[in-house]
Amino acid sequence: MPESDSAQAKIEQLQKSYETQFEEMQVELNNKYDSYLQNRNSYTDLIRQTKEAEITEMQQRIQQFESIATQELQTQRNELLRPIIEKANKAIKEVAEDNGFIYVFDISKGNPIYFSEESTDILPLVKVKLGIQ
Repeated sequence: MPESDSAQAKIEQLQKSYETQFEEMQVELNNKYDSYLQNRNSYTDLIRQTKEAEITEMQQRIQQFESIATQELQTQRNELLRPIIEKANKAIKEVAEDNGFIYVFDISKGNPIYFSEESTDILPLVKVKLGIQ
């Protein structure tokens, strides 16, 4: 469906944005850690503890960002794809009702044990219903 292409593009754009931010945070952490390693022998105990706490806190923020970004990406994916899936399901239901089908199986999610060659593939009918070539 054409709508899925634009939804996928939005999801990929959001994902790229999160990846860029994550990479920037990682670079900042690595720079801070490298600086700490180079200078730790010259630090007093208080400064060393403070620097270690900063690094630990930054690591936690990065982990939290990654977790929230993953959740947000999944939420956005669900929100963008929900109307598309609903539209497809509606078309499938209408085609099934119009043609008197009792069952419609989605064999793309796994191979059925058996299906007859006399089975009807309704994909072409659903595409027509949705106006897809």
